[in-house]
Amino acid sequence: MSANTSGTQNEADWRRDQLRRSLDQWEASNFDPHVILGILKGASQSQIIDAHRRWVAAYHPDQHNSDPLATELTKRVNAARDELLGKGRHESRYQAQQRQNQDAERRRQEEAEQHQSKSSPSQHHRHPPSNPHRRTRARRSKKSLFLAVTFTVAAATVAALLLRPSLLPDDIRSLQHTIIQLAEERSPISTPTTIPPTNITTPQPKIAPVGDETAEDSKTMESSELFVQTIGGLEWFVQTFDGLGNAKGFRGTTYARGTFDTREFAGKPIVIHFFTQSCSKCIEVLRHLKELYQEFGEPSGGDVQFVGVQFVPPRQPNPDVIEKGAAEFNRLGVTFPGLPGIHLAISSAYGVIGYPVTVFLDRNHNVYYWVQYRTFDRINKQNLTAVLQMLTDGG
Repeated sequence: MSANTSGTQNEADWRRDQLRRSLDQWEASNFDPHVILGILKGASQSQIIDAHRRWVAAYHPDQHNSDPLATELTKRVNAARDELLGKGRHESRYQAQQRQNQDAERRRQEEAEQHQSKSSPSQHHRHPPSNPHRRTRARRSKKSLFLAVTFTVAAATVAALLLRPSLLPDDIRSLQHTIIQLAEERSPISTPTTIPPTNITTPQPKIAPVGDETAEDSKTMESSELFVQTIGGLEWFVQTFDGLGNAKGFRGTTYARGTFDTREFAGKPIVIHFFTQSCSKCIEVLRHLKELYQEFGEPSGGDVQFVGVQFVPPRQPNPDVIEKGAAEFNRLGVTFPGLPGIHLAISSAYGVIGYPVTVFLDRNHNVYYWVQYRTFDRINKQNLTAVLQMLTDGG
């Protein structure tokens, strides 16, 4: 009986710790509604509503024995939704966009009627109004086309799952992500957004061996804006690059006051771990990556390069945050480089909006796998090992 009670207490303490760390992360972002809901700026109304429902279900007090922290997090999630949708205070941008679309459609109809009346020689010879049944048939045709595309994508994904049953849950998420994108393209009030990859994307890499011309071209990349910031009396910088196709790269100041530059590892796979120093799940993944670095990285003669990128609040950068990140590296005995991601430049380049996230780059530095861990997910080191094995074996 005491063992069950102890197990239940440990689970409750673990969940309360997750709630506390989520609140700390939101406070670090000055309670940015996009950070709270885990969405990008410019997200559509349906994405905001889906994110709100998901997090309310996760943080609801009934799921945490009426914990006051859960109540506070639920209020913050509701406030973030209201701030983005404008409920109860003013017209939201989506309502405004819908109203503008309706006004524009009404003006077009009035202009068409005026043009028709001027061009008609007599009132008796005017063309009859448009047939409403024809418009209904057009809408049904669009709906049928959407269902046909959705069915085709689902059938292709199921066929791929039969060949790779071990990745079933992740491919289902990829299918859901594709269907959501198709639905948003049909919405008349949706705004174009950049949607990050799902938990694990289906890899279709083009691996170039070391010394190949494609791998050498990854050294030549177009540079973006250079971000330099002085924090705690020390100067830090980051800069991102765009290469051939979807290849990306970056460079920045490391904790050891050196410089990490992805261009120096042309033709080699790279593993990028985005983390925060106050996130227990981030540290858990970092501990696994430290062991995998010993197996696939330089210590064992492997050619996979690892690097950690720490979240630094862009509005109020604190030197203590960077010091704690470096201290975690030292405490865990991590030997691969780590650097603070100032101005969120590197995170934005790879579409990272929540932590932790691990990004795997192939030898051409294209995104091979993109893994994001949710709040209550359990970390599986075997999955990370399988991705690295496929990456080093050429996919």
